[in-house]
Amino acid sequence: TGENFNIFSVLQMESDEVATHSRFIAELLNRKGSHGLSEVFLSNFLELFASNTPLNKVTSEVIVEYYVGKVEEESGGRIDILIKDSDNNIIMIENKIYALEQRNQLLRYHKVFPKGTLIYLTLFGEESKQESAQNLYKCLSYETDIITWLEMCKKDAVNIPIIRETISQYINLIKKLTHQNLNKQMNEDIISRILRDKGSLTAYKTLYDV
Repeated sequence: TGENFNIFSVLQMESDEVATHSRFIAELLNRKGSHGLSEVFLSNFLELFASNTPLNKVTSEVIVEYYVGKVEEESGGRIDILIKDSDNNIIMIENKIYALEQRNQLLRYHKVFPKGTLIYLTLFGEESKQESAQNLYKCLSYETDIITWLEMCKKDAVNIPIIRETISQYINLIKKLTHQNLNKQMNEDIISRILRDKGSLTAYKTLYDV
């Protein structure tokens, strides 16, 4: 079915947190992104993960690697993805694929924007191992949360093939990184169709025996 062909894998960009994952997610979240669908993808994200954040989508902007100063014990660093609006409502995403969490990293970002929403995004939704980060953030996983969001985005891009299929390739990349069977849903659909009624099962057995 072609799932094994993936442009991110071909270009050896599978696990690059900044150049691949942060930038791809940020581009979808950006209302001025090259996808041309305004704040549609951002709306999906807010609906799923930040419904209590009073972000004004119309004035929102998205910044990758947002610099908040020289790294000190409890200040500084670069926020992987920052979403903000004209009223300074803030969503921060700390994005981890394989990199280790830095000392007091989430605490440092929280201190810059104490009223902002802080999201800790990892492959499988792991909690922060830093005691200083307790109760400061919300966990999200690529394995389930981001895939759910991307599936929503894909539906909104159903009439724009190049965007729809690029999102599909990114979903397949995430499934590969999180050890999910790309063909699982297809296999389940085929089995369900075969077992739907006696006629379908008979037809399958006939084809199988040919």
